[in-house]
Amino acid sequence: MEQKKKNHTQKATRPFSKELIANGLITEDKLKIAKVYAAEQRIFLGEAAIQLGFCDAEDIQKLLSKYTGYPHVNIIAERPDLGLLTLQRSQYRDLQFLPFYEDRSGLHVAMSDPENIIVRDKIKTLTGKNLIPYHSYSHDITAALEVVYSTNQNHVGQDATTTARDILLRAIDFGASDIHLVPQENSLNILLRIDGVLRHHKNLDRETMAAIIVRIKILANLDIAETRLPQSGHYATTMHGREVDFRVSTHPIVWGEQIVIRVLDKDKSFKSIPELGFNDSQMQLLEQLALAPTGLILISGPTGSGKTTTLYAMLSFMNAAERNIMTIEDPVEYRMAGIRQTDLSLNKKLTFHESLRSVLRHDPDVIFVSEIRDGETAQLALRAAMTGHLVLSTIHTVDSLSIFSRMIDLGASKQLLQDNYLAGMSQRLLRKLCKKCFGTGCKKCMKSGYKGRQAVIEINTKSTPMVAMSCQARKLAESEVTDYKEVNRVFGKI
Repeated sequence: MEQKKKNHTQKATRPFSKELIANGLITEDKLKIAKVYAAEQRIFLGEAAIQLGFCDAEDIQKLLSKYTGYPHVNIIAERPDLGLLTLQRSQYRDLQFLPFYEDRSGLHVAMSDPENIIVRDKIKTLTGKNLIPYHSYSHDITAALEVVYSTNQNHVGQDATTTARDILLRAIDFGASDIHLVPQENSLNILLRIDGVLRHHKNLDRETMAAIIVRIKILANLDIAETRLPQSGHYATTMHGREVDFRVSTHPIVWGEQIVIRVLDKDKSFKSIPELGFNDSQMQLLEQLALAPTGLILISGPTGSGKTTTLYAMLSFMNAAERNIMTIEDPVEYRMAGIRQTDLSLNKKLTFHESLRSVLRHDPDVIFVSEIRDGETAQLALRAAMTGHLVLSTIHTVDSLSIFSRMIDLGASKQLLQDNYLAGMSQRLLRKLCKKCFGTGCKKCMKSGYKGRQAVIEINTKSTPMVAMSCQARKLAESEVTDYKEVNRVFGKI
């Protein structure tokens, strides 16, 4: 590595805060906020401005190198060698530095504050070597420490693996659909979405936060050096003897990287039509629709309302041995024997309509498109239905009656829709009262009063009278399957 020397002659004499203002990177009002935050967090002013979203990281890095004469280094990307780490991990953490390269000129070290002479002298005394300082953000140094130490089974990094696995196990035990890791000012807030509602699980200290986030990103094969752009990935493992798939998404927020993990417990979540909890007439109608030779079936509902689960149940009811059932999904949530599934998440260049065109050349009887997102996919799905295929998909509308008009908005022919539209459905999930405490709150229901969920669905066809979801929800409250508080939460006051 070519040594980048400090250029004292170009070092600015005015405070860095003035440099920020002079270069138009921040306003006076935001600077005041950043100063308070930097003092509270004991971090560099530029880093505070980045974390608060006031400044771009690249702009701060360029200005900082010009201001101090010290180059910036992405210490996570450098991947320091364990052989350079001769001190205790706590010493690197407390002094906020990390060596990453050594040559004849000395030890190249990343520091959160390379201008701090006292800290530099302490590091020089501890290492006994000449220092070539670089600037790096404190958050990145903490994360890099976790990466380095996690490669050695005898170091503390292994604790992050244990803690991360414990979080995932607890989420499965509670039946959570999602795990939220939300950085706060001084901690990591861990939330679990249970029965559709976010519940607080635990808090971890800020040092542990960086280690856990890096560990999750490593498991999901994400770029640990990229902390300021969203990323997505996944990984599968076996827990409690079951195969579980985790879909991981990161997003930068004020206090760091937020991570949301979708939990796909394949053994627990997949259901047949009788297991969906609908009444007899609804189950019979779903089975009739699943056996239809051709036509278009669409279901709407917000994220997490169980609409995909209902369509999977219909697919499982079909005889895959006698019908070529093909799916286009992003991603594939559950693998089904005998069904030919396409996972668009594995090829970001492939779109729904492009994949649908290809599928139509493979002699399908039934096509499941996980979502109709655009006009081209809507028109192609309708064309597939009118040419002898049964097509199932989801679409975003407020209720089943709005699906028809939404398809027309997307460019579908009204006449072709009338001829080939079999059913429009809409679905919601209501939390059920806990059977053990009957709504008062106990350990089994995490003091919420609710345990498990009940689906309500409205099915709109040409020949079958539809019962609105809100009417079904009221009856469930009257029969004490749920209560009016939950009904109002899902549907608004009715």
